Amino acid sequence: MNITFGQGKRDRFDHIGFLVDDREHNEVLKNAALLGWRVDEGERRTFISTPWRFRVELQRRKEAVRSEAFPSLARLELNIDRPGRLSALAELLGVEAEDKGETCLIRTADWELQLSRGQESALESVEVRQREPLTATDPVGVSIASTT
Repeated sequence: MNITFGQGKRDRFDHIGFLVDDREHNEVLKNAALLGWRVDEGERRTFISTPWRFRVELQRRKEAVRSEAFPSLARLELNIDRPGRLSALAELLGVEAEDKGETCLIRTADWELQLSRGQESALESVEVRQREPLTATDPVGVSIASTT
């Protein structure tokens, strides 16, 4: 799972990116079809539209994502303002989830993603793995912290 911070025409959460191999890519596309979610498959990457105004990016090129110079993502917290089962994102990715209705925790050995009902769909906090301690808030209020 990766995240990119950047400026746009307006401040909003746009997408979550996942580095996948060919097998995982094909499985996620099958799951997207079962969920009825729109897929935009490009030459470089694939985007899947969720019902919550953000997209899921599938990236198969390791060189586009992996770098020792950048910390790895450990945990994301997202607020979701639209109806729909929060666990559907876990179904898309083919992973287990703890769905409690108003919150859903999706967890793998490498990362966690917590979805919660909120006032608007937005990225709430980011936790990264890196050696140096980090505590910050980005310009739109996203909490960024590190863990070792």
